[in-house]
This record gives sequence, C-alpha cells and structure tokens, in this order.
Amino acid sequence: MFITALSARPVVEAGRARFLAVATAARQANRPDLPTLAESGLPGFDVSEWVGLFAQAGTPAPIAARLHEALAAALAEEEVRTRLARLGAVPVGNDPGAFARFVTEGRAAMTALVRAANISIE
Repeated sequence: MFITALSARPVVEAGRARFLAVATAARQANRPDLPTLAESGLPGFDVSEWVGLFAQAGTPAPIAARLHEALAAALAEEEVRTRLARLGAVPVGNDPGAFARFVTEGRAAMTALVRAANISIE
C-alpha cells in the first residue's frame, strides 16, 4: 500500500510491516537503504507527500512576506530540523513563488494523470 512514512513508522517499527521503496525520484536521506520505485522497475515515478503554508487570496504582500520569513526562520533552527527529520520529513521552505510553481505543476501533472487514466468520481 502507499502510505506516508510518518503513518507507517509505528507499524514498521513494531515488525508488522516493512518498507519496500520510496515513491520520490531520489532516495531519502533518512532512509538511504530504501530504493526508489524507479530503481525498483517503475521509471519516472515521483510522488511525494508535502505540507505547505497557504494564505487567503488577496493577503497583502508584506504579510505574506512576514509569514514566509517566520517559517524560514523556524525551519533554519537545528532543533526543528532534527525533530522533522526524526518524523521522516525533509524541510524545504522555498520562497512563495517557487512554492506556487510547485503546486501549479503538481496540479497539472495530477490532472493529466487522471485524464490519461480516465478516472472519474462515482
């Protein structure tokens, strides 16, 4: 099954399941022993879980900039990075423009996948 590393960790640590591969394009630093799905025979597979901070449309630019600065400062703290790494997270903290492009590109890729597979809501 596909599941987030964070959700699967307790079951794996209890010995009731095991990780087979990561769905990202590259191996993860916190689990370098796990191959990628591409390495396992599914070339081009690159899907990852992510969390982002969004603000309401029309949020004034200075407020959005301040939110980004606060987030970047938090992600720069060693204790925060260490705790996130223990959870299996890889902090990015890119700028709002890069994050917007990431979301837009991801939406376009998933839209294309849904259309190509003829997936519909029932």
